[in-house]
Amino acid sequence: WDLSNPIMIDKALPATLPETAVALLAVRAGNLPGDAPQVVKGLGFLRQAMGETPATLDLAWGLLALRAWGEENPRAQAALIARQEAAGGWEGNPFITAAAAMALG
Repeated sequence: WDLSNPIMIDKALPATLPETAVALLAVRAGNLPGDAPQVVKGLGFLRQAMGETPATLDLAWGLLALRAWGEENPRAQAALIARQEAAGGWEGNPFITAAAAMALG
């Protein structure tokens, strides 16, 4: 999914990890079945994109979305934990820290 402008200069923009995660969280809340083509494609995209070492916030959103659909990703969880700073947060940013904490909690 791309929640912003899906087409620019007559070309479709590629999906992004955080926007796909947010869209999957939204359709989960709306009770779209897990075998719906959009869900299957979105989850497949998340699994693939999360293996490409995304930004910390993107990784957190991806983990939250996967968990909402009953999936865990131990490798992504380990990557997120490895990025935690000695002081306990992530990137010195309260928003990223909150997202990471929710994703791991």
